[in-house]
Amino acid sequence: MDFATFSKIATRFVEPGNILAVLLALGLVLQWFGFRIGLWLASAAAASFLCVIFLPIDQWLAQPLENRFPRAREPAHIDGILVLSAGQQRSISVRRGIPVQHFAGGDMIAAAELMRRHPEARLVFTGGSAFGGGTAADVAREIFDQLGVDQSRATYEAEARDTWENLLFSQKLVRPKPAETWLLVASALHMPRAMGVAQRLDWLIAPWPTDFLTPAGDGPATSRRSLGRNLATIDTTVHEWLGLLVYRIAGKTAALFPAP
Repeated sequence: MDFATFSKIATRFVEPGNILAVLLALGLVLQWFGFRIGLWLASAAAASFLCVIFLPIDQWLAQPLENRFPRAREPAHIDGILVLSAGQQRSISVRRGIPVQHFAGGDMIAAAELMRRHPEARLVFTGGSAFGGGTAADVAREIFDQLGVDQSRATYEAEARDTWENLLFSQKLVRPKPAETWLLVASALHMPRAMGVAQRLDWLIAPWPTDFLTPAGDGPATSRRSLGRNLATIDTTVHEWLGLLVYRIAGKTAALFPAP
């Protein structure tokens, strides 16, 4: 099993939502069989769920990631725009007959707008296998077409399976020159890991984060009082923090917490 496959499988076992649900179920089962520790486990899981609802834990975890790489000042000239795959659903798209993307999709909108303002720029989308078969690139091509992107200016890399391969394969594909100006378009939450990979590959590329989950500024974080929404953000954020750790151990980023 290679790194990309292992990382996708392993992340399912470390999502806080899954862990808390298992602890709650295990605690109840142990309690039924008369083990006092079951009560402690179930109580701890229930208390954790309440903390997720009423405390802005999701914001506390996400803000350091989203604030790490501010959006660069838009250059007067852009040679290329690199967009990383994020939530394109090939199987659902085929069954529905329309391109479907989960998550916000602000990255694709931002890339299309940059392409409109910079007719000299080329677009590169990178994303291979998508859940249910097909590739993320297939879905992205249809979405960009609907957004009015000139397909003659677009290139689709359809082999990458993770962030490391996104940057590595794209770099080999476009062979960016030192004097060229490239923008990396990705969610703000994912930007530290993506930029860390770019730094590891010595690709001088400017961050263009999108799809923010936290507000700007230093004001106090507030909870949305929603277990589902808060827990989903926590799961995604923990995935990014663990991704930074694993990528650093594997030598795929320039630093444990990459910085501009």
